[in-house]
Amino acid sequence: MDYGMVEPGVDFAADPDTGEIRTTHHFDLVNLFSILNVNQPQVFVLSDLITFINTDPSVTRPIGNVYVGAHSGADGYVELQMTTSQKRIPNIGFSADYETIEATVFNGALSIDDATIGPTPGTHFFHFKGCGIGRDVAFLKEWKLALGSKIQVTAPRFDHGVYTDQFNGVWEYMTYGFMATSPTAIVDRDTLIQQFQNAKFTYVESGAVDPTGTLVADGPPIPPNMWDKWIPLGLDTVTTKAGTVLTNRRYPRRDCFSVPAVDGLPFPIATIPVNSTFEAKKNKFNKKIDFGSTPVPGDQSGRLAALQAFLLADVENEKINPTSSRFSPNHPSPVYKRWGYPDFPSFMSGFTWTFVNNAGSSILSAFGKRYEYSLVVGLTSPNPGSSPSDNLTDNPLLVNFHPVNPSLAQPITQLPVTDVRFFQTV
Repeated sequence: MDYGMVEPGVDFAADPDTGEIRTTHHFDLVNLFSILNVNQPQVFVLSDLITFINTDPSVTRPIGNVYVGAHSGADGYVELQMTTSQKRIPNIGFSADYETIEATVFNGALSIDDATIGPTPGTHFFHFKGCGIGRDVAFLKEWKLALGSKIQVTAPRFDHGVYTDQFNGVWEYMTYGFMATSPTAIVDRDTLIQQFQNAKFTYVESGAVDPTGTLVADGPPIPPNMWDKWIPLGLDTVTTKAGTVLTNRRYPRRDCFSVPAVDGLPFPIATIPVNSTFEAKKNKFNKKIDFGSTPVPGDQSGRLAALQAFLLADVENEKINPTSSRFSPNHPSPVYKRWGYPDFPSFMSGFTWTFVNNAGSSILSAFGKRYEYSLVVGLTSPNPGSSPSDNLTDNPLLVNFHPVNPSLAQPITQLPVTDVRFFQTV
């Protein structure tokens, strides 16, 4: 028997730009897990699920696999309440980062008993269904340690999409999530296109896998002309003191991709819709430094130096397990990597920093601001854009199909969890 849970969420939500009512990832995952026969009393906290499979007399052990679904990101977070003691983040909800998982290693709240997975733990999996967290290997390794180290953990390396075809079954697919960032607002579409070209993104299909099954290289580089096709025309601008810049806005687009034909379906479909959104937005990284009786630096360079020293000392973070600073390259999951930077100096230069120190106060507030431009593109085979036409949906979407009635239709597995191009396993 397999067990699992989906993060609590709203089944339907209105698109903030179009007002369209659409099903959420939460809703479609519930349908997927139902088809996969993942079933147990409803729980909303992961530690409650672990307690259930470890101790409930209704559970036959060893169990099969554990499935967990939630929103997540390659920048190292999962929107899930791991334990009952975990605190809700105001205006956000429950979100677990590396430090949240690290805490559970020491309190044992997520540890799966040996008897629960039996004498062959390597044959049991903790399958996570969410976006991009498979790219944060350090996060997954810590999660595996928190789960007791024996069950294998898998997670998608790309954005995870689910589409419910209520008459036939559930389709899983993946999308690329490309992002370009800048410490200042980008002024026009041509500059934005150049920013994406400079990032030298690659495809995943045809990526090199060595004889041990390890991904040693991503696929071919994305042709420079693709960004002009993918980034929408008519981007909104606004005039500021810095000049004319692109404004914060989502540009939703629903592309219909072809999918393989499935024999035996009562109502066959040829395409499924994929949200291919472009978004421009601001993001921030804020910290407060208490200088106590030491004078607060009065100039920009002194304040930047103080902020760097503060982060490299990481004095505000509780040391559950004594390690180096979260901003040090010696840390298993440096914060600068979570934000997409190769090193700490790049992190500092990736933001525009302003500081506030009220008269008579020992507190220096640091406000980092950067601009993020993100683009969602369906993961197809052949690679998207390889068709000679300008139709971006010419190539079929890579999918897994889970039929409602397996006696009528066969499943499709084009994204096997064992394929290291698409999933990370630790």
